[in-house]
Amino acid sequence: MNKENSIVIDLNKILKILFTKKVAILKSSFLNILILVLIYFFYPSSYQSSFVLMPTSGKNVSSYEQAAVFLGIDNNANSEETLNTPDIIEELLKSRKFSDSLMYEKINTSTSTNIDVVDFLMPNYKNYNLEESFRLRLKNSVKISKDIETGIYNINVITNDALASFNLCNIVLNNLLDLRKEILLSLTIEKKEFLNEQIKFLYQERELIELKLKTFLDSNSRYTSSPILTIEYSNMVAENEMASKIYWAHRQDLQLLLLQEIGQISDLLLIDEPNIMEAPYYPTKSTFITLFFVTFFLLNIPFFILSNYFKE
Repeated sequence: MNKENSIVIDLNKILKILFTKKVAILKSSFLNILILVLIYFFYPSSYQSSFVLMPTSGKNVSSYEQAAVFLGIDNNANSEETLNTPDIIEELLKSRKFSDSLMYEKINTSTSTNIDVVDFLMPNYKNYNLEESFRLRLKNSVKISKDIETGIYNINVITNDALASFNLCNIVLNNLLDLRKEILLSLTIEKKEFLNEQIKFLYQERELIELKLKTFLDSNSRYTSSPILTIEYSNMVAENEMASKIYWAHRQDLQLLLLQEIGQISDLLLIDEPNIMEAPYYPTKSTFITLFFVTFFLLNIPFFILSNYFKE
């Protein structure tokens, strides 16, 4: 009972203190508002531009498999390595190669034109390790978040200039997709080069064999009467058929490989393109309203209550 009474007495005392100090509280609140208004007008605003990417599916080679079925070819999807790899968007944004590709891209801002990205994000910066410093600075401007359920990527670019954020966001999008394409295509570049070389070689080989056959028939119109000439002719025909089969098999393999690449590269859809935001991303009006109530209830009121207790 005494404990409950002491709580009631304390609450009453607090309310009494606040009532007696109401003029001082109002003055301090006005001072808070004045400070926040000054901060609102003089604090540098941040502007955001963003784009959204969505993976289409977990399996990326449906067009490849459909073409294989249509051509009657076993694609050995279960036994051969394919391009069904996890997407690399997050890792690319963190990579040195990506940041290096952005350093000397040109952007327009609200105050200047054709300025290098590195000069905009790091004006008057002098350091022997510029690339690494720029990569770390870029992490503060380019943010990525991923929805675990849908796999959708939301990439935000934040700077102190609305036009610069928009232009930099477009550059980030283009360079990101280009670098992703380059890396994914590098997985099959050796196989493509081999197939192209073989196709070129076999094409020339077929032409050479066909020329030999034509010369042979022109010179030996009655080769059937000679067993040796017949065998020679049969060998050339068999050699031509074998070269033709391998040639067309490689042509099919190359086409299927290209379809496989297209399936992997196009497996990322651009849902939302970069846009220019007229209103600042931070700070907003709600930010200052929140700061006012936080400072009022956590600083002003406790200050007057504690100062009164210390005086007693």
